[in-house]
Amino acid sequence: MKLLIDSIKSNQDKLSKLYNYIKRNNLKNISADFIKYEGIDFGSFSSVTKNINTDGNIYWSMSYGFEAVDSELNFYYIHKKNSK
Repeated sequence: MKLLIDSIKSNQDKLSKLYNYIKRNNLKNISADFIKYEGIDFGSFSSVTKNINTDGNIYWSMSYGFEAVDSELNFYYIHKKNSK
């Protein structure tokens, strides 16, 4: 259980970094290459919600989540809870 919690916290830190990068550079989404480079663990998340706008799943690591933009998994949205 501790390993899962540590992995979720690590994902949150990495997703926060990517979220800030997207905001600074006025991007809408990010290439999967950034996700891979940061080493996001796709199997470690704290919850899953359905995005009512896209009908896609958001995989949350506490305050930050990721959602595939395309079916080929080449691009991702990075979400922050309670952000617009």
